[in-house]
Amino acid sequence: QHAAQSLSEGAMDYVLKGFMDARTLGRVLRTALERNTFEGLADLLRDPMTGLYTREGLQTLGARCMEEARRTGESMVLICALFENLQTLRDGFGPGAADHALRDIATLLAGSCRRSDLVARLGPAQFAVLAVDAIAPSAPVMRQRLEKHLVVHNQTRSPWGPIDLRLAVGAWSGRDGR
Repeated sequence: QHAAQSLSEGAMDYVLKGFMDARTLGRVLRTALERNTFEGLADLLRDPMTGLYTREGLQTLGARCMEEARRTGESMVLICALFENLQTLRDGFGPGAADHALRDIATLLAGSCRRSDLVARLGPAQFAVLAVDAIAPSAPVMRQRLEKHLVVHNQTRSPWGPIDLRLAVGAWSGRDGR
């Protein structure tokens, strides 16, 4: 991050001083454009409040994972979570408390998964975790892990009360051929 900031503040001008020909300038501009385009596309797939993937991000990346699972015969587990008391929290404590709780849920879900799993915010109070290359028997284990993390989180929660999540879990195998 410091390097990117240094470059944006003019360090690149100093580094390239005396070496800037048309070819180098073209390469630098192409690289900058590609990087900005990629980061811009990645930002479109992320929820700005939680940093999780959006519904579109999950659909895009999930479809790719499903194609791969179909090809290799791998399995996937999907956990859907509904934040049941979001509106109650918002009404009782204001939008700031609700936003804080949404970020807490994002952290809780991401912390309960592997780095390779896709975690998304599908709507105002809906979340999903897509565990790629996870076998069906691991679905209950994943649910229990998430529920345990939620219990611990709710015991140390701020004064506005616990987070109530309703969970649904399903599994799919690429070997099914559907």
